[in-house]
Amino acid sequence: ADKARRFATMIAPLVTGRVMVAQGANELAKIGLTIAVRYALQRRQFDDGTGREQLIMDYPTHMKRLLPAVAGVYAYGLALNKLKSLFAKPDQTPEENKMVHVLASGIKAMATWHKTAALQTARECC
Repeated sequence: ADKARRFATMIAPLVTGRVMVAQGANELAKIGLTIAVRYALQRRQFDDGTGREQLIMDYPTHMKRLLPAVAGVYAYGLALNKLKSLFAKPDQTPEENKMVHVLASGIKAMATWHKTAALQTARECC
């Protein structure tokens, strides 16, 4: 138990850092996607035959590119909230500490990859 407690003490700052990096990445993706979606809901182009230009967000290809990224932001937000509640839980067992560390490491990697892909997609769409 003493080794496990030392391990938990040693990795706690790493977990905090990983959670904060993942949270920051998700927030940046939210900001970029908010700008892209708002732009797509105002920008019009190409006459649709009625004499009126169509919103670019109405194009299926545009929706197909932006909306999965928006859904990803929601999913990572929920996952991060769950992870933070696990991390904040008092009196964790050594197994729970290790699980929180593993989850934080994985979510950090996935959230930062998602941020990069989402912002690239938003830039290309708008």
